[in-house]
Amino acid sequence: MAYINDIIDGMNEAQSDLGNPQFIWNGISYPCIPSVNQFERELETGGFIVDKLLTMTVPLTDGNGNQTFPNNTAPDTQQLIQYLGEPYRIKSTKYHPTLAYIRLVAVCTTRGI
Repeated sequence: MAYINDIIDGMNEAQSDLGNPQFIWNGISYPCIPSVNQFERELETGGFIVDKLLTMTVPLTDGNGNQTFPNNTAPDTQQLIQYLGEPYRIKSTKYHPTLAYIRLVAVCTTRGI
C-alpha cells in the first residue's frame, strides 16, 4: 500500500509541474496527466486526414484516500470527454493493477471506433 501512495504522490507532482491539467467528463473537471498526438491517418481527396489521439493517466484517489470519481464510476469506452475545449470519444480504459490510476485512450469524436 505504501508504494501506491508513492505513485499518487508522483502523479500529483507531475500534474503540478504540468500546470494541473484537467479533463471534463459528465460536466465535472478531473485531474489528469495528458498526452495529445496528431497523426495523419488516411489518404482522402486533397491529402491525409489528421486525427488526434489523447492518452491520459488519471489518479483514482487524491492521495488522502478520497476517490476521484463519485461512487467508483470512472469513464468508460465509448463515452465522451473533453480536453482543452475539444471533444473526444474514449477508445479504451485500462486500470493499473494496484488501482492507483487508470489510463484513458481517446480519439476524435468524428472517427469511428
